Amino acid sequence: MLSRPSLFPGSDDLAAALHGERILYAARAEGIPEPRVTLSARVLNGAIAKHLVIVGNNKLKALERAKTLTAEEAPIAAFLSGLTVHWAES
Repeated sequence: MLSRPSLFPGSDDLAAALHGERILYAARAEGIPEPRVTLSARVLNGAIAKHLVIVGNNKLKALERAKTLTAEEAPIAAFLSGLTVHWAES
């Protein structure tokens, strides 16, 4: 399954999506024009394989910074264990 999580810092249901038992959560955040649907952290972390594709130095720097933050501050931090990162310059 390919998923594109929509977990944003400050989104209204972030804590539930990170720690809850449901499969799906709505994700609404400032600056995102339409609500999105995301799989929960529990479901995403239960995947057979987790891959992250990022392009550009800014995204790489953001990922490195996320390693020092909580999942509430940088939701990707909830998925770093066992994550394979694919990075390319822009």
